[in-house]
Order: sequence, then C-alpha cells, then structure tokens
Amino acid sequence: MVIGIWCSTFPDPDKSHSAYFENRQVIEDLTRIIFKDEHNFAKAPLIPKKGRDYSSLKLGPGKVEHHIPMTIQVYGIIAIAIPWLAFLGLVLQLFKVPTAPNVAFSLALLALAILLTGWAVGRSKGPRHPI
Repeated sequence: MVIGIWCSTFPDPDKSHSAYFENRQVIEDLTRIIFKDEHNFAKAPLIPKKGRDYSSLKLGPGKVEHHIPMTIQVYGIIAIAIPWLAFLGLVLQLFKVPTAPNVAFSLALLALAILLTGWAVGRSKGPRHPI
C-alpha cells in the first residue's frame, strides 16, 4: 500500500517535494494550520484521566493508493531499459555482431523519445489538482 499525493502523470523527481505546493488540498491544509491555528497540539482537547487527545488533530492519511499508477510503472520500466539497451549495444559493437548494435541503440533512442514525449505531455497537462 502506498500513501501519497500524485501531483502529475509523469514521474518528476525534481518536483518530489515542491509539487505539493501546487496541490489544492495541501495548500488548504497548510492555510488552516498556519493562519487559523487548527491542528495545534498545544491546544489539543483534554480527556479526563487520560491526557490530551492528539489523534483527533492529526491529518491524513490522504488518498490511499493500493498500487502505483500504471503510467508511472511503464515510465519506470522504460527508464530502466535505456541504459541496459545502450550497454547491450556497446557489448554487441565490441563483439562486432552485424546490425545488432544498431537495433539496440535504436531501441534505446525510441525509449528515450517515449520518455521525453511523456514528460512533455505531463508538463502540458499541469498538476492533477491545481490551486
């Protein structure tokens, strides 16, 4: 089970944390916490003979995903295949296997083109839950 916020349709490691600030729910939660002083553990309700009720102030768990979205999985497999295809092409070139290196390098370039296209399409769609 994975708990998280999927902010885009394409894996974007450089936005692994900053993309949260493009998500409407995260901004709403932060606004309530910072400006309206909600979910303040110092002001937790007191339960007689038990102490403070901190669990009532916790947020989450967010949207529970029981699987990683298929597009993310496919992009991950393609990204892993690129260096291996390039390595295979180099090995085949080293052993002077006719035309096989060209096929391996062509497949690596095709995989790279698929990733770049997916990245461009994902960027053009913008965040999944914009502000």
